[in-house]
Amino acid sequence: MVVGANNNYFIYVCYFTCICPNITTSSIYLHFILNSMEKLKQIFAAVLGLKPDQVLKTLSPENCPSWDSLNSIVLITEIEKAFAIRFTFDEAMAVKNFADAIALVVSKGGDVHE
Repeated sequence: MVVGANNNYFIYVCYFTCICPNITTSSIYLHFILNSMEKLKQIFAAVLGLKPDQVLKTLSPENCPSWDSLNSIVLITEIEKAFAIRFTFDEAMAVKNFADAIALVVSKGGDVHE
């Protein structure tokens, strides 16, 4: 399974399947998602002034007073920097909760390995 059209994920899968043939593509994809989620939790926690364990998939502006319009912009900017990806205006505006952010980063094939 290839996520989005990003070559970083493809290279990652090829590299790990060559050096570790018993690792499946689905396990690499799962690792990719889990790393993305942890990195995103750290970003959301830092920007919104929360503890990482308070960042749940349901976290949204409706249940987090510090998630205002300015912090929405900061979140998008920090995510773009951390994952070396860019969002369109429509993609950025579609992020309504933490789960949306996870899905968007994964769809862009964000590089979670520094």
